[in-house]
Amino acid sequence: MTPVSLKIGSTPSVMKLVATLVMSLAMAGCSLNPPTRNAQPVPELPQNWQSAQSESAIDGWASQLADPQLTILVKEAVQANPSLAASRATLRRFAALARISSADGKPQLSLSAGSQRGRSNELTSTGHNLQLNVSWELDLFQRIANQNSASQQDYLASEADLQSAQLTIAASVARSWFNLQQAVAQKRLALQRRDSRNISLELVQARYNRGLGNIGDVHLAKSTLASADAEVASRQQALDAAVLSLESLLGRYPAGQIKAAGALPNLPDVLPAGIPSELMTRRPDLLAAQARLAAADSRLAAAHAARFPSISLTAAAGGRSNEFSDIFSSQGLLWNLAGNLTAPIINGGRLKANQQANQAAAEIAEASYNNSLLSALTEVETALSAEQHLRTQQAAYQVALEQSRAAETRTKEQYGRGLTDYLNLLEAQRSADQAEQQLVVVTTQLLINRIDLYSALGARALP
Repeated sequence: MTPVSLKIGSTPSVMKLVATLVMSLAMAGCSLNPPTRNAQPVPELPQNWQSAQSESAIDGWASQLADPQLTILVKEAVQANPSLAASRATLRRFAALARISSADGKPQLSLSAGSQRGRSNELTSTGHNLQLNVSWELDLFQRIANQNSASQQDYLASEADLQSAQLTIAASVARSWFNLQQAVAQKRLALQRRDSRNISLELVQARYNRGLGNIGDVHLAKSTLASADAEVASRQQALDAAVLSLESLLGRYPAGQIKAAGALPNLPDVLPAGIPSELMTRRPDLLAAQARLAAADSRLAAAHAARFPSISLTAAAGGRSNEFSDIFSSQGLLWNLAGNLTAPIINGGRLKANQQANQAAAEIAEASYNNSLLSALTEVETALSAEQHLRTQQAAYQVALEQSRAAETRTKEQYGRGLTDYLNLLEAQRSADQAEQQLVVVTTQLLINRIDLYSALGARALP
């Protein structure tokens, strides 16, 4: 680095400054135009989704699901979840860093004052000084401006990260809530099955006591009842785990105090898909990736500008006197005005390597954005396709449940009249129970898939 300090105010000094600047640019051997990253292929966006389409994404989806308790839980989680508190602190940090960066391009003003007293050659002297200093770097090549832009984009990325985290927490709460509702419903069904198996055991025992059955049927009925007892315990374990998981998301101590009725709401029929291009302006994670790409581009431009000379202006005014009261007298006044040029000449290739590193970072950011966009498109298409298949399964299991319950009733009547054996009755009961369990499972999957769709579309849970 070759620093050149010149006083401003005379024509020779200005000409010398200009000549030095021109020489430095020539020795730098690089173009004034900032470099650009190598363009990468961008995923092609279709006009409409392949599986479904609609007018626009729905914000406030928590209230669309006809479950008032869900809206209350989402609001609580957004306020109390610890990970969101960390995201808010991160946002405040980047806001402060952006203000720090912004200050670099503004004039710097400082005040210095001092007093001293000394003795030399039997003479004692006293001195006082007071000085106001001003400095400012002329951002001729936009290095500081690009650094400021990068810091601002970092802040915008952090802001989008917070919004993305809020959407993620809201979706996680909704999934956890519906899993809890499913756990309650499955436990209720397990209790009903245990009661049904107990009634069947009484029926089998009564037939055996009358000499109409065999002891093998009694043992099988007792075994089936014991299995039903085990299932009740298993369902209670799953229920307890679901409650604790939800309480953790809400930022509560996991005390197992949340209650649920086990009611799964019906979905609204409209699929709020919108059009693919809306994702880039709706999804916070894509907005964050866009901001990070813009920040990387700005840092690349700043790294390029750092290879050129920098010019700063400094000025100082003040006074010096043996008596503090005389500092601002005409004899004590001092002032100074100077211009400084610092040009990189030989630095071992450090500045060029720094530019290359920032160019690679920009290309990484671009690849990351493209990957995020492709993942977002896949998430939406997957959720749209899954909803169609899940609705088909739900309808089929509903028919299966109705038919299997009718078969169970008929088989139970036949067993009571001795027209069929216990194995046929047990098979009919198991078929009906399985259909009922699967109907609850697929209904929950349908609700959770809708949450996945809302999340993939970047829709907000709260209005």
